[in-house]
Amino acid sequence: MWKDPIVEEVREAGAKLAEECEYNLHAFADMLRLHQKESTWPTVSAAHMKEKMAWKHTTTKTTEN
Repeated sequence: MWKDPIVEEVREAGAKLAEECEYNLHAFADMLRLHQKESTWPTVSAAHMKEKMAWKHTTTKTTEN
């Protein structure tokens, strides 16, 4: 069976992260939150997306037949 090198790399990275967090999902989520807090990359909150989607739905015109 053919192995995709990108898929293999992603799986290895995931396995390494899982091991670092001792396979604890809560610890993994905490690590991600800490990384996000320390990052300089922009983030989008769920509240912002809800506002954006609400605005989109109120500005969409519907036609009735």
